[in-house]
Amino acid sequence: MVYAFFFFLALIPASYNALLTDLSNVSSSSINSAVNYIDNVRGALERYRAENADKEGTVAFSKLLLPDSAHLVERSDSHFLIDSNGIYIVFDKPFPGLADALMKKYSDDTGPFPEGERKGLIGYYHTGFNRNGCLMTVARYPEESSGCTRPLPPTIAEGALVFTDRGHE
Repeated sequence: MVYAFFFFLALIPASYNALLTDLSNVSSSSINSAVNYIDNVRGALERYRAENADKEGTVAFSKLLLPDSAHLVERSDSHFLIDSNGIYIVFDKPFPGLADALMKKYSDDTGPFPEGERKGLIGYYHTGFNRNGCLMTVARYPEESSGCTRPLPPTIAEGALVFTDRGHE
C-alpha cells in the first residue's frame, strides 16, 4: 500500500509537466491564430476605410472583403474601428503574449514578411494599450507618459490592446 502511494506521488510531477507543456502549446497556438487573423484583417480594414472615407466608427466583420483563401471566421474577442486618423483592431481582453508577439512582428526585422513588404510595415503599425484615451505602446506601457501623441476613439475600453496604423499627432 505504501509503495502504491509513492508510485502515484511520483506521477504527479510528470503529469504536471505534461499539463504545462499542453498549456504552453495552446497559448502559442492562440497567439499564432490571433496574429494571422490580424495580418488578414488589417488589409481588409484599410481597404474598407479607403472605400468608405465618409464613415467612422465600428466596422462589422461581414463588411470586410477578405480573400477566400484566408478562411477566417469572426472572433468574439476583437472588434474593428475606423476614423479619419486610421484603423483600429481592438482586443478588449487580450490574452497573455499577444501584445508582445504583435510588437515583435511589426517593430523589428524578424517578422515573417514577404521580401519587400517588410520595409512598408515596420514603423507603420503600432501596438499598445488604451491608457486614458491614448495609445501607450507595449514597450512604454509601464511608464508614465508626459503627453498623448496617439489619441484613441472614446469607444475603446481602458486597458484594451489596440493595433493601429494611426501616426503621431
